[in-house]
Amino acid sequence: TVIFVTGFMSVLLGVNNISRQAILYPSRTLLSLYINMLLMLREHRNFSNEKCQFY
Repeated sequence: TVIFVTGFMSVLLGVNNISRQAILYPSRTLLSLYINMLLMLREHRNFSNEKCQFY
């Protein structure tokens, strides 16, 4: 149970740290998420185009 409690505390600390960073840098995190989403969409579009060319 001690390992479980310490793991839970570390998870809570990590979530708290992430939320604090998100509060401190909301625009940066949103921008990075948006850029990652755009990159993923571009990769997916390229992949579907390649599949269309294959078939």
